[in-house]
Amino acid sequence: MDKDNINIEELIAVALRGLHQMFVPQENLFCYSMQSQKDGCQGISLRYSMISLIGLAKARVAGYEVRLPVESIMNAIFNRQHQITHIADLGLFLWMDALWGANYQRQIFDRVKQSSRRHLRSASPMELAWGLTGLSLSYQVTESKEIRSYADWFEYFFGKRFYRFMCYPYTRKIWGMDPSQLSADWANQRFKG
Repeated sequence: MDKDNINIEELIAVALRGLHQMFVPQENLFCYSMQSQKDGCQGISLRYSMISLIGLAKARVAGYEVRLPVESIMNAIFNRQHQITHIADLGLFLWMDALWGANYQRQIFDRVKQSSRRHLRSASPMELAWGLTGLSLSYQVTESKEIRSYADWFEYFFGKRFYRFMCYPYTRKIWGMDPSQLSADWANQRFKG
């Protein structure tokens, strides 16, 4: 890779290869660290596994092939949910769940309420942001209508305001159609990262 000509596709390819190396098939989770290929993985991390699934969900939406056993990884995380007690990790769990549509959020909401009381004061801004993101996405998924059209898709990923000011007028002008008349699959074909 020429450091002056690094592009997003190359970076994503490197990240996907790195995830494969950090995956521990016996556990269906990602490891905490990897010092070198010969030393292999060090420890198992639910947090890194959830963060990896969030990235893989976005890579999939962008059109990249995900060759890891996503469902097995989610099941392994869910089976260890009793180990997830910090607001940040609960937020990551909800974020991961919202992006992959596994529908585990109901089982985890009570844990979020209990954890928030214990961890809000000691959580870092980043950890609080993960908690907020997970809760917001989970709320958005459970409270939103089904994604059937390009309009639904765009609002889901970018919000109503950006839809109103960018997507709607642009789609009407360029394609001559209301975004609600185009299928959600149409968006997935055009937004490849």
